[in-house]
Amino acid sequence: MDIDYREFQINDLLVDIHWNLDSLHIVFGNNLNDNLLCQSSVNYEISNHWVWFPNSKGSKVANKIYSFFNHCKGSADSWDGWGKIWRLNVAPRVKHFTWLLLHNAVQTMEYLYHLNLGPQTMCTFCNLLPESAEHLFLKCHKSQQIWNLTCSIIGKPINLSQGISSGLWLDQEMSGNDSHIQSVIAATVWFIWKARCNRIFKLEELDCQLVSIRATGHVREYSYASPLHLRNNFIIHNFTHANSPIMMIAYAHNTNLTTAGLGFVVFESNSSMICSGCCGSPVITDLEATVCALSFALQSIHNWGLNCFVKTILSSSAMLITKIQQETLTEDWRIDLQIQNIKKLLDEMGSPSLHSIPLSWNRAAYALALHGLQHHEVSLFHRGQDLPRWLMKILRPFGFC
Repeated sequence: MDIDYREFQINDLLVDIHWNLDSLHIVFGNNLNDNLLCQSSVNYEISNHWVWFPNSKGSKVANKIYSFFNHCKGSADSWDGWGKIWRLNVAPRVKHFTWLLLHNAVQTMEYLYHLNLGPQTMCTFCNLLPESAEHLFLKCHKSQQIWNLTCSIIGKPINLSQGISSGLWLDQEMSGNDSHIQSVIAATVWFIWKARCNRIFKLEELDCQLVSIRATGHVREYSYASPLHLRNNFIIHNFTHANSPIMMIAYAHNTNLTTAGLGFVVFESNSSMICSGCCGSPVITDLEATVCALSFALQSIHNWGLNCFVKTILSSSAMLITKIQQETLTEDWRIDLQIQNIKKLLDEMGSPSLHSIPLSWNRAAYALALHGLQHHEVSLFHRGQDLPRWLMKILRPFGFC
């Protein structure tokens, strides 16, 4: 059947208010979901919307489609629960993990098995049933002990009758869970996941009471603590054992003296310091200063024999991360040589992930950099040593031990 597309209209694909499946197959082929199309209907009373405009110069069709559905009230992804996730009194990492959970994207053993990335594996806690999200976080008898203990601690019932992955526990009218209980649920799920990872990677036995105490304490801290105190436990709440050891680097640049202080801290996910260091260095630009800071930190831990262990590197310089990830050269050949040396060291470390964080979360490394700016000699400290008082005064206010 030949179709004159020059005069083609949407009405040619409709029969009354329903789609004409035969016409759709002629135009688009047979790879259509007929069941979904049969359930759809056209409402002539609602005003029309342009998904992409006739004059699309300077914009891509995909952008127009995304913009339309993002603001369309009838979108299938307009569930109110998505917005509630980001208002929970928990750490950003917990919110993101909850978002992954509700998208069925948490990498449980069952999830990896369905992607053909591993064998069918039983639950890490009970070893009785496959480790799906619903089983791990709710149905496992170990998880049920945690939920019972959590209910006892907060003195309120928690309604999870509709399951974990459905997200219906975020609907107060349906579940009866207020905002505080919703936050406790999200935190408990997160700490169950951390306990599961610690069981796999560190062979730690599950302590159900400790999981409940940490989850409720986490919500209590985020409900009442000031932003200054929230920063102290940033690492504990946003990184797991699988992400550690973690390195923070910073620099303090004095443009008048063309010098900079360089500082770094390496620590576990529980904020236990492994090593740290600081020094002064002659620099001209901020880019040179941040490159020198990372080079100094990598070379120091390489000399200690720790270079193969660091998994995550945090810096307040997005410019540094961009330069490392891109192949473009700078205008300074000395910086280019340092970046090439940094890339070589990172490859030897197994390519740890690099993240940009606000300076307010990087104050410990920055305080060490300030010390290096004032005292130009190289100062290196390792766990187990008798640390100087000035270093402890720097680290303790930021939650390190």
